[in-house]
Amino acid sequence: MLVLREVCYRALDDARLWTLYAVACLRAGKRADAESALRQAVWLRQRDRHTHKARVTLELLRELLAGNDTLRVQAA
Repeated sequence: MLVLREVCYRALDDARLWTLYAVACLRAGKRADAESALRQAVWLRQRDRHTHKARVTLELLRELLAGNDTLRVQAA
């Protein structure tokens, strides 16, 4: 998880990495870090006008904020 965090801070503009980091944080029980990482990913996707991806990531964030710590993440 620490390596993934370092990669995120080096590649600040990669929303996919921030989302993966959020999932790793959730698995490690670090909800606040997961929330922060998802917020960063949403912002990046909205900024880059990736509307569909931003919507999906925002839904993941909403689920987390609603108390769902066991988000279902499925590879596309």
